[in-house]
Amino acid sequence: MYRQVLLFSLLLIFSSCDPGYVVVLSNQSSEDKSIEVVLNKVTNLIYKDSIPSIDSLGSFEKLKIPVSKDTKSNSYTFTLDKGKKAVLQQGIGRPDLDEKVIVDLTDTILLNTDKRIKIEKHGIGTSMTILLQ
Repeated sequence: MYRQVLLFSLLLIFSSCDPGYVVVLSNQSSEDKSIEVVLNKVTNLIYKDSIPSIDSLGSFEKLKIPVSKDTKSNSYTFTLDKGKKAVLQQGIGRPDLDEKVIVDLTDTILLNTDKRIKIEKHGIGTSMTILLQ
């Protein structure tokens, strides 16, 4: 009995240690931006009807930003209003760094290499903020 409890406790501890993450797109410019997000995995597009926005205090707003899906290019598009933030990814584990963000059809941001991405550690969680000027 003691071994079973110990084994169960160890399994619980090791399976619940994945940190949380969030990837946020922040429009700090003075104009609205047209955004296209090219996904790495086809299955991710199935669940993208809208994405959450973040208010000025940093909490998730109930108002979600609607997106248009393109299954041929495995991407979705939306308009990010000036001064607003949108949550592109969130979860447990690590973000998909192979996603691409295309701004106004001219500027491509790669999550794994772009210098405009600000990474912050919060306890065991991580936030990545993409700053649009």
